[in-house]
Amino acid sequence: LVAVIIYNIWVYVGYNAVIYLAGLGNVPQELYEAARIDGASRWELLRHITIPLVSPTTYFLVMMGVLGTFRAFNHIYIMTKVGRTMGFPQGTTMTASILIFKNFWEGHRFGYASTLAFILTGVMLSLTWIQSRVSEGRVFYG
Repeated sequence: LVAVIIYNIWVYVGYNAVIYLAGLGNVPQELYEAARIDGASRWELLRHITIPLVSPTTYFLVMMGVLGTFRAFNHIYIMTKVGRTMGFPQGTTMTASILIFKNFWEGHRFGYASTLAFILTGVMLSLTWIQSRVSEGRVFYG
């Protein structure tokens, strides 16, 4: 499990940093200059300008992170595959995608695996819808 966590940090911190830098690059410098002229502190600049204008980027990265946890397969499967059996340390790395794969390819339970995949799709769509409704008023596009 620690190896999977380290791998995710190694891969996704750089990706998220690049996306955030692109989002920060879209914040107009004129807003910072006007706020400084009005006497805003660094904390006020962050709170009232940077965070609201980077909220679409934050929303995107949170959405991709949540959906990515449901789709996590390749690196976990490769790190925990031991011979012909799955080497899950007490089930800590068993994700929905691996459960579907294991039932489909190793258990030859095609109907059950298809049902699990359909349910996973429904859960992901539901979470996406809920997350978009919850953050509807909190994400500032403008």
